[in-house]
Amino acid sequence: MLNFYKTYVDTYRNGELIRCQYLGEVLTDTAPESFKSEIVWGNLEMIWDKAHGSFGLPFNILSLKKGRRISFDYWEPFDKNCKPIKEWKDKEIGMSIEIRHKLVEHSISDVLNWHDCNKAIQYLTERGLSVINKKED
Repeated sequence: MLNFYKTYVDTYRNGELIRCQYLGEVLTDTAPESFKSEIVWGNLEMIWDKAHGSFGLPFNILSLKKGRRISFDYWEPFDKNCKPIKEWKDKEIGMSIEIRHKLVEHSISDVLNWHDCNKAIQYLTERGLSVINKKED
């Protein structure tokens, strides 16, 4: 049975939640798997790809001559947990990420406006809503 799921990415630094980012919705028949991982220099690119890059994470990865740098440019002045992390200075990143999915219900109007009409029709049919067009002769 098809269900709507909202996807969120939670980013933690030193055990503190620094950002919860909404990624969007999916309509699928299997529940999406949640993902939780510590970020280390070795898995940084894999996590970046898994969280859809700059759309899902509140930081950027810069490749410099000395090494990589994780930058939280627009938060730096406000939060001590958002200072840049430099590969050549900081051996440990101290960050973790969690991708989670929340089951949601939608109105018929929202379902009809879903971008994939075949899935929207299937969703409504599975819930007993269908239109039968009978022609009378």
